[in-house]
Parts: sequence; C-alpha cells; structure tokens
Amino acid sequence: MSCLVPLPAELQKIANIELGEVPSRIPADLLALKEWIKKQPHLRSRTDDQFLIQFLRGCKYSVEKAKEKIDNYYRLKTKHPDLFFIANIDDDTFRRFHNTNSHAVLPIPLRESGPRILFNRYSYSPYEFSIVDSLRNGSAVNEILHMSDPYACISGVMYVFDFADAKTPHLTALTPSIIIQMIKFFENTSPMRLKGLCIFNLSSYAHTITNMLLQYAPMKLKSRLCRLQVLVSFVSWIAATNMFFQFIKSNISLILLLRPFQFNWKKYTLAWQYWGWDDALAYIGARDRSGVT
Repeated sequence: MSCLVPLPAELQKIANIELGEVPSRIPADLLALKEWIKKQPHLRSRTDDQFLIQFLRGCKYSVEKAKEKIDNYYRLKTKHPDLFFIANIDDDTFRRFHNTNSHAVLPIPLRESGPRILFNRYSYSPYEFSIVDSLRNGSAVNEILHMSDPYACISGVMYVFDFADAKTPHLTALTPSIIIQMIKFFENTSPMRLKGLCIFNLSSYAHTITNMLLQYAPMKLKSRLCRLQVLVSFVSWIAATNMFFQFIKSNISLILLLRPFQFNWKKYTLAWQYWGWDDALAYIGARDRSGVT
C-alpha cells in the first residue's frame, strides 16, 4: 500500500485526464522505481512514495523518463552544489536572503486547481547578495515543491518575474553560463512542467539583457514566454488568458505574492546531505553494462 497524500477530487481528475494517472497502478509503478534505484550503486536517492510520485506525474507515468530525471536530478545537484545543493539551511546568508521576500509562492494555485505560481522580484541588494545566493534560495523553493506540492507536478508551474527593482548589477550577473545551467537543470531534472513564464516592468536595458539571454533558451520555453512593460499589462495578460478573476478570487491581491514563502525547511533538508550521485561508481556501472573492461 503506497503512502501518498490523497488528492482533492478536482486535482485527481486533472491527473487522470492529463497525465494518464490510474490510481490502481500507482503501487506497481512506485515499486518499479524503488527496485531500479536499489540496483544503481552510484545513486543515493530518496525512495519515499511522495517523492517518487512527483517524478512519475511530471513524466506522465513514463517510468523510463522518471528514472532518467531522478538520475539527472542527483547528478546535477552533485556536480553543481553551489547552485543546487543546500547543506545548511541555518546559514546566516541563506536565511537573510530568504527574508528579502525575493522568491514567493502564491498560497493557492491558479483557478484553485491550476498551475502553482512562483513570484520572483529583485528586492535584494546586489551589493549584499550575489546571484548565487539568489539562485540557491530559488532552488530551495523549487526543491520543496518537488517534494511536497502535487499541484506543481500535476498542473505545472508558472514563473512570474518583476524587474521593477532590478538594478544594473542584478542584470549583469545574469550571465549566459548561469542561464544555461539553470535551464539545463530544470529541463533535465524537474518533475514540474512549465506552463508559463511572465516577465514585466522591464526597463529598456533589462529588455536588451533578456533578449540576449533568450538565445540560449529552447523553443519550448520561448513559446511560453510573455514579456510586459508594467504591472497593469500583467493584470491585462492574466485577464486576456481568462485567469484574472480566478487569480483575484483565489489570492485576494498581489500583496500576498510579496509575503515570504514560509515552510518547515528542516523537514525537507536535514537529509539532503545523504543523497547524491557518485561519478566513479556511475562509470563502473556503465562500463559493466557495456561489457568494456
């Protein structure tokens, strides 16, 4: 018997129709993943049901795709610990950045059962914090959603970026190398499906920078991008896509976006130090499977 948090009826309906979820088959699919993980000497992965079901849902129940994403998830976290691995959530810099409210999660999904909205803004000082501090905190927020939010993996996520407070050092820190790493990590590891990317309050310089960075983005991401000049345009965009009423009804006002995303960090991060990917063992396993000596 799987240990999963039951879904609300409407969300379960979406999972059944859009992802092809068949509740009676879930235990077998979870077992297949667990048995595969046991046979991977290089992989130290979580095996709790709630974690694994996120990848199954994010991959529309392709067990093979879920295996690939889990493997890449730990491989890239191990390869780039400065960006994707949070070892100490009580670190002073990490906590101070979190309190800038730069990364917030809307408390209720769009249309109540739709995509989870993540609101990002440049409310931190670029002279006090680096782009790595920002990305580490954003990665931690995404990590929590990976592990605990069924809406993010069933209905997907929508990222909203407000550039109103973005200063030149904020923008120049967004180098092609950083952007490529972030896109690669999201594409190859995240069980969350991207449903939309909205950028607004762009200065002419910010518009130039985003144009430059977009050349590194895959077509799938570009097709989900909406760039707007001001907040009013953002509201108009929501209305034009038939979402404004639900947005206001579900979340009262945009003020809620600016509240810090509070959760029990330790519940999810104390064990992160135990998970990972071993390069040497992965090489040995690949060699053995290919018959190379």
